[in-house]
Amino acid sequence: MVDHRHNFNTKPSVFEIEIEFYKKIKSKTAIFKYNYYFSQRLQEQ
Repeated sequence: MVDHRHNFNTKPSVFEIEIEFYKKIKSKTAIFKYNYYFSQRLQEQ
């Protein structure tokens, strides 16, 4: 994937860094929620 924004700005902006950080946090949170939900289901049985 080519990011054309870097043509005029080679240094990644703070906004882009925050987006990457948010994506990582979001995926980790989703995994955590899934694991929590799964463990709750196992305890019910």
